[in-house]
Amino acid sequence: MSSRNERGPGVTARTLFVSDLDGTLLGPGAAHLYHGEPQNPGMAWYRDEKLAMGDPRLRAVADPEVALGERVVGFTLFAEREVVGELAAELRGELAELVQLHGFENFYCPGWWELSIHDRSATKASAIAELRRSLDLDLEGSRLVVFGDGINDLDMFAHADHAVAVENAVPELRAVASEIAGRHDEDGVVRWLTAALAAQRG
Repeated sequence: MSSRNERGPGVTARTLFVSDLDGTLLGPGAAHLYHGEPQNPGMAWYRDEKLAMGDPRLRAVADPEVALGERVVGFTLFAEREVVGELAAELRGELAELVQLHGFENFYCPGWWELSIHDRSATKASAIAELRRSLDLDLEGSRLVVFGDGINDLDMFAHADHAVAVENAVPELRAVASEIAGRHDEDGVVRWLTAALAAQRG
């Protein structure tokens, strides 16, 4: 992989969010999302969004590279379009059989591109398969409903019984959705769920 100097605006462990399962840095049996000090506005937005949501996985560390000894399942990077494109192309060339990549402009933080890198087994589609198994969702009358807004939700939509895209989702996701709900920032998902529960109760 290219060096930091060759790549330009510093793609290093300090520019990554590192996701793990069953971490040992802060205790067993937990999922963590490690990050260093934000290096650009995209990173700052992502961290601040998680903080606002009270995401219990978020862990600030001096250098996220310390998390690489954990059971890492994914990396998230925010950078300029050119940097994300070059890195994605390089990773596809070297690790195509091992990882799933999604590179896209984050429309909640315009001007900054997001690259998510996950083990091929750590996908939303595989999580759905596990939910079906553990919750017996293949029983008659059961259905799995999912909600999404971005490119990285496409595989999840393909494996759900009913896929709901929010109104401001990317066009590619809206095109394959079973239904369109309201905007994410106008409580579209909550309103959909409230209506569905009311209808179910008759």
